[in-house]
Amino acid sequence: VDEARALVGPDDQQIENLLASIQEERDRSSYEREQLGVERRRASQARRQLEQRLAEIDRERQELLAAAREEARLELEAFRQEMRRAVASIGRSSEAADAVVEANRAIQQAQRELRSLPAIRSRRPDVQTEEPIAPLKPGARVLVRGLGQAGEIASIDQHSGRAEVVIGNFRTVVDVAALQRVSSESVIESPHSRAPMVTMSSPERSAPLQLDIRGRRAEEAIEQLEHYLDDAFLAGLPFVRIVHGKGTGALRQVVRDHLAANPLVESFAGADQREGGEGATIAKLRSG
Repeated sequence: VDEARALVGPDDQQIENLLASIQEERDRSSYEREQLGVERRRASQARRQLEQRLAEIDRERQELLAAAREEARLELEAFRQEMRRAVASIGRSSEAADAVVEANRAIQQAQRELRSLPAIRSRRPDVQTEEPIAPLKPGARVLVRGLGQAGEIASIDQHSGRAEVVIGNFRTVVDVAALQRVSSESVIESPHSRAPMVTMSSPERSAPLQLDIRGRRAEEAIEQLEHYLDDAFLAGLPFVRIVHGKGTGALRQVVRDHLAANPLVESFAGADQREGGEGATIAKLRSG
């Protein structure tokens, strides 16, 4: 071997050393690739397990949310039924005091059953109104008698003696004789505020002054109208406007039949021609 090595020149020896070094690098790279493959397989398995767990968690969350929504829907419906019975009992009772006691008992029972459901305070603050002292003109703050609501005059038609009044986001046209000037700081006392009140403490509720159900099927429109009237009553709205369109008059009749049977509605009538005429119905709600 020594003689063979002696016969090998320096260049050949250098090549041999280089080849050996290359082989070592290959072996090391092969080992590292194997280890990397093992780590990748472990990471892939861990990722699949994590994705499966996340899917399970999401499925459980969806089931809990669905159950909570259904429970809340049932509780809200039970509360609405109690409210309807309470309002209906007030309308049927000949003794206002007894009606208030009975309504309060029903509401207290609903509150016990729906501990987390906020109740409503529908009483409006009492203030004094001023007597009309000057001709009314656009921009004046007025009381709309019969509605017990304050608004601002948008325009006056001197020929017809009627005025357009803005009440919040709602516009209505009434006789000038039905308006009474009030101070800008005044808040109007509803005629019903002198009657016995059924009051409950709760955060504010809100509902729009108008519901548009044009193009709805009768069943869908009634369901939407029923929930809207509940919300409007609980929000303390004195009146609402239901837009059903003219068409054949079928949807209008369905809406008015429902209003006539709903215990939350005190009265209703077709809108003024400027507000849609027979294409809309104005409903006055009972005071809480």
